[in-house]
Amino acid sequence: MLSIKRVKIDSYGGISDKQIELKDGLNVIYGKNESGKSTIRSFIHAIFYGLKNSSEKADRKRYMPWSGGNMSGSVGILMDGREIEIRRTFGKTASSDKFSASDAVSGEELFDIRPSDAGEKLFGVSENVFLKTAYIKQGGVVTEGADEEITARLINLSTSGNEDVSAEGAASAIERAKRRLKAKNKAYSSGVIDNLNERKNALIEERFSAKRLEEQLAAKRGELARLREREPELSDEIKRVGALERRRNDIAEIKEGELLAQLGEDIDALRKNPLMTAFDGFDEEESRRLEQKAARIRELSDIADKERDLTELRTRAEKFGDGKDAKPMLAMALLGGLAVLLVVLGIVFGAMFGKPLYLLCAAGAMAAFSCAAVFVSTRKKKIEAAAKREELQSEIERIKSETDEAKSELVSLCAELDSELERLGASCIEDLRARHREYIKLRAVLEVKENSYASLLNGRDAEEVAERVCALKDGLDVSEEDIARAAETLERLGAERDELDRKIRKLSFEIENAPSASVSDIDCEIRTLDEELEMFSSRLEALETAGREIDAAFEEVRGSFGTVLNNMVNSRLEKITGGKYTEARVSNDYKLRLVCADGSLQYASALSTGTYEQIYIALRLGIAKLICGDNIVMIADDICAQYDDERAENTIGLLKELSEEMQIIMFTCHERDAKTAEHLGGVNIIKI
Repeated sequence: MLSIKRVKIDSYGGISDKQIELKDGLNVIYGKNESGKSTIRSFIHAIFYGLKNSSEKADRKRYMPWSGGNMSGSVGILMDGREIEIRRTFGKTASSDKFSASDAVSGEELFDIRPSDAGEKLFGVSENVFLKTAYIKQGGVVTEGADEEITARLINLSTSGNEDVSAEGAASAIERAKRRLKAKNKAYSSGVIDNLNERKNALIEERFSAKRLEEQLAAKRGELARLREREPELSDEIKRVGALERRRNDIAEIKEGELLAQLGEDIDALRKNPLMTAFDGFDEEESRRLEQKAARIRELSDIADKERDLTELRTRAEKFGDGKDAKPMLAMALLGGLAVLLVVLGIVFGAMFGKPLYLLCAAGAMAAFSCAAVFVSTRKKKIEAAAKREELQSEIERIKSETDEAKSELVSLCAELDSELERLGASCIEDLRARHREYIKLRAVLEVKENSYASLLNGRDAEEVAERVCALKDGLDVSEEDIARAAETLERLGAERDELDRKIRKLSFEIENAPSASVSDIDCEIRTLDEELEMFSSRLEALETAGREIDAAFEEVRGSFGTVLNNMVNSRLEKITGGKYTEARVSNDYKLRLVCADGSLQYASALSTGTYEQIYIALRLGIAKLICGDNIVMIADDICAQYDDERAENTIGLLKELSEEMQIIMFTCHERDAKTAEHLGGVNIIKI
């Protein structure tokens, strides 16, 4: 019986320098979530089977130590009374991994345990069988679907009693022989028939290419002969058109002379333009001077407009008059008379009638005082009016003087400006600006034309150029259109000649360097391959006949392992389900059906998840025991997570019972499971 005694993790994932002591029977490793249970479970798997396939490559990255460095550790096992230590160090890739197996007592290295098959050597099963039977990940209890390796082992056990001796070996030998002749699919290397067919197909392609090449060469030779016939025809045509093309220079010279003549006429017309003559010598300084005169005229016009102000001032001065207002004088006379009258009446009546009447004298005095006040006020107003009148008269005289001067200057400037505008042909200063802008444009055009004329003339005499143009026109016996078309034709013919030369060189090179291939030689080789294919196909047919006979015999005994497996499952089913289910049937692809009270069968997948997983645990335990025997360690990670208390207690009870036949390591994060196992007694509880 094999058992793990010690797990020592140097560095793996988030765990470092940790050692776990295990015992025979049931071991329960308990810890909260994220405490490292799955990491320990993964480490045990990696120690025995390494990290090779795609999912394990992901584990290689996942469990790389957080602190850096490599993953490493060891496992101590007890097998047939001998203690063995297995040690591995995992690098970033499988090629950098290190492995050792040694006797834990003597330190002697055990070379018969290799890194590639350590788990298979110790447990007696491949990694595939181990993962599908004795190794249960969290949430991975149910693994439906037939597995050929497990099925073959069970069939062999049910027939010969020896899982390594069976008709499967003979069928495998025939299958290997068939694959040597013909690959089963693309996953296998090519067989002899595949290679022969591949060679034949290549020859057929080669023959097709050779045949097509012969046809292409014949077509190229015909094309080359046709192109060579075209060469002299094209040369004669180019010579004829070239003679006509040489007259293009005469046409160009005529065009140039006509352009000179036209430019001369344009220049004369521009120089005779009234604007050019009117503004000849009119520069920017003159323009600014006229603008200043116009501005001054506008300014003087504003001053002349002050006559309206003068009229208003005269009206205001007239309001002040000459200071001889009769109304105040009349008021003073009346008040004076009244004062004298009151004083006289007061004296007379006071003497006659008594002192009270003397008050009339006081009233007369007050009237006299009022008369004096009116006199003073009237005098002051008269003085102020005289001063204001004099001020207005002075302003009137000043404005009149300025207005007269502005009018005089305005008349003079208007006369001067009108004279100059008339000379320049403008009606007003705005018209002058517009005409001056037009003059500048005409001057620019004239300058451009004069430069173009001088450039075309290029120092020649204009009359000589005109005479030369007349002579060329008299000697021109073809139209300009004919010469223009000749130029286009010559360009086209030149391009055609270049393309013809290129094609001739290309065809000549291809014909001279064409690969040689004989269609008759290829046909002979294909016939030889057909003979070989017929021979090997006969062998393959014979092997397939033998294989079918063996498969038929193999199928006759295939179902016999079901009885053995049913008995093994049923022996555990009642206990794990608490007596709820007692009998089950296991199909060839490991689908479970339960026997109901009326004898009918019901698929276990239709039951609740918890019940379904319980029944499947019974199946996996049965398969593991049948295939692996005593040299197996069962590892279960949180298999009771979805169970109620009763189901969990039944499952742990079954594990405790089975632990008498094999070592079981159960991981859980539930304190309930740990307490249940502790209550059973004889269980190694490890808290992490």
